[in-house]
Amino acid sequence: MVQSPSAPYQPRMDERSCPPSQNWTEGQDETLRCGARGNPPPHLECTKDGEPFPAGVPRPVTRAHAGTYRCRATNSLGTAVRDVTVWVHYPDPDVVLPVLLGLAVVAALLTGAVGYRIYYRKKKIRQYRLRQQQRQLEMEPPCSGLANDVGVPP
Repeated sequence: MVQSPSAPYQPRMDERSCPPSQNWTEGQDETLRCGARGNPPPHLECTKDGEPFPAGVPRPVTRAHAGTYRCRATNSLGTAVRDVTVWVHYPDPDVVLPVLLGLAVVAALLTGAVGYRIYYRKKKIRQYRLRQQQRQLEMEPPCSGLANDVGVPP
């Protein structure tokens, strides 16, 4: 039995094949996701600000990629058009700088506190050892042989 090809139909783009809103991250490789179905298979062309922008091709994202893209699918039976809005997310430098400065200050304070703690502990140990030596010297009897060496009678 011979199967007949599917019936011809004009291009179609829906939310699944061509999402109307896409979120990209600055610095990442992203792809404009847009596809069309039709019989015969449609030719898909997307543009941003009148300039061609190929769908399905990964490229590094910059803030300039944010905006509205117009995708047009065409075959011999018709045309379908869909607008896609791309949102580019990026770190806010006004937030990043104070956070980094805060972390640097905390790190410096911790380093200083640890260094002071080590210094203070060593100082206390030296003072303790000195007191121990002084107590030991106080407990020793005075030398009686010293007087005989000088010629003083006992």
